[in-house]
Amino acid sequence: MKKTRLLILALVLVSMLAGLLAGCSKPADTGSTGSADTGATTGTADTGSATTGAMSAAEDVVAGAADVLDELAGVYPIEGNLTFTYWVPIGSTALNYINSYAENVAYQVRAEKTGVQIEFNHPPVGSEQESFNLMIAGGELPDIIESVESYYKEGIDAGIDDGYFLNMNELVKKFAPAYTEIVALNDRVRKEAFTDGGYFRGFAMVSSDTTANGGMDTDPCIENPWTGVQWNTEYLEACNLDVPETIDDWTEAFAAFKAMDPECTPLLIWGNNSGNQGFNTTAGSVITAYGIAPGFYQEDGVVKYGFAEPALKDYLILMKSWYDAGYLHEDFSSMDSTQAQTIYMNGKAGCFWQDGTGDTLKMKNAGYKTWTGGVSPRLTEDSEPVKWSYQNNWLRSNFTLVTTACEHPEEATRWLDWGYTTDGYLTMNFGREGETYYGFNELGECQYVELYSDNNHALWDSYNSVIRLHNGCYLKSDRRSNPRRFMADLEEMRILWESQSGEMRMPPVTLTTEEGSENASIMADIEAYRNEMIVAFIRGTADIEAQFDEYLETIKGMGIDKAIANQQAALERFNAR
Repeated sequence: MKKTRLLILALVLVSMLAGLLAGCSKPADTGSTGSADTGATTGTADTGSATTGAMSAAEDVVAGAADVLDELAGVYPIEGNLTFTYWVPIGSTALNYINSYAENVAYQVRAEKTGVQIEFNHPPVGSEQESFNLMIAGGELPDIIESVESYYKEGIDAGIDDGYFLNMNELVKKFAPAYTEIVALNDRVRKEAFTDGGYFRGFAMVSSDTTANGGMDTDPCIENPWTGVQWNTEYLEACNLDVPETIDDWTEAFAAFKAMDPECTPLLIWGNNSGNQGFNTTAGSVITAYGIAPGFYQEDGVVKYGFAEPALKDYLILMKSWYDAGYLHEDFSSMDSTQAQTIYMNGKAGCFWQDGTGDTLKMKNAGYKTWTGGVSPRLTEDSEPVKWSYQNNWLRSNFTLVTTACEHPEEATRWLDWGYTTDGYLTMNFGREGETYYGFNELGECQYVELYSDNNHALWDSYNSVIRLHNGCYLKSDRRSNPRRFMADLEEMRILWESQSGEMRMPPVTLTTEEGSENASIMADIEAYRNEMIVAFIRGTADIEAQFDEYLETIKGMGIDKAIANQQAALERFNAR
């Protein structure tokens, strides 16, 4: 069943040779076909046991797709002159160059190849959750929604049972042979592709051909981390410091930075629109030095919640001491990402957790030296390395589903599946051949129409946003398509971040409808209270010694034990798949 992957690899190799020897190659022609019968349903899947629901569903879908692989692979454009409405977040970086994905070259080629037009609905940046909630409450659903799992807090099972999203198992079996072949290639991918209730989770972004796979393998694999600690290289050099490794090292560095430049912010964290109110939910931040993690985590198979653990007190004491010393920004809890960007773009931040490598490119373009990568601190030199870091899943969080409002679900499924075909792979990663790229170099890196040099960093985010797709539901060729990964220093950071253990992280578990509803209600209240109190403890408006035990009791009274128990059940089901 590696036919599609082999076709992709063959076409890439041909393109490489053409780029090196002749110039460019032509994309393969495709045929067309009409609609077929759909098996779309909205009811509850027949799961058997919760433990085996995901894997039995995966086996059924993969087995069914094998029968239609030859029949449907490449049957584009889709007849009917259809237009689908598509709710999909768009990043702030993309909005610097385009107003909508309708202006993205890859999506324009996709419309030509598939015969389907898309009306994009982009929620305001920073208000995605609010926009999603209003859309669901209003009942005016688009045909397709991306990142369902990120925004429907009760979980995908609940969203299907509540009647918002289709149970796409039969649709995927009949009309998505390219995606289901990817699921068949890798046992871990199959483990992540379905919920414990047996529902298809959605079309995800699947990474392929990363450095770890030798640079040319198009089978699915894990992409190395894109977020982690960064230190201001100029500050470290001016203070004659090595990259700090322990809590004492960090404290020493912050003191040196502040003494050298009283206007700087030694540790840049911000709260508004980022969830980083004294911690970082993605990379872990300093909290992990105390053996806990920012949210739900596992320790020897036992689920815990870091903000309900006694060790949180030591973390808060440290953060308050740093705040009192001026190492945090006075307004860290109300600062938004735009204000934070102004600080580090002016070279006034000593250390921060970068959410991707785009910020480094912006600073390079402004004339600053590359920032130096680091990892989360250990408590002391004798402490074990931190066991928490950002780790990508095999299937990324762009899970995309067709809604119950869609009048043509089988065609919508085929349109989504196109992103995993040969044409889709090349288009969504590289744009239009001959217009945006002309082949691949000897390293397998895409040769875009404007050659890259060390001085044109400003163009790279433009390429990611205008001619190709950086995030979405498609087969992603990250190392060869993303110009950021052509830079040795940025790649060294990603490899460093990858070296930090992530064994405490929760795998991509799925909650049942009942568990999802319970946890959504419980955690909404807990997270609001947690954020309020963490800021109060750090700023000193709440007394840590006098009020911390009360804080723990309040969290317990709000139902954290039940939420942990639900996560524990989900973890055990995932491990048993």
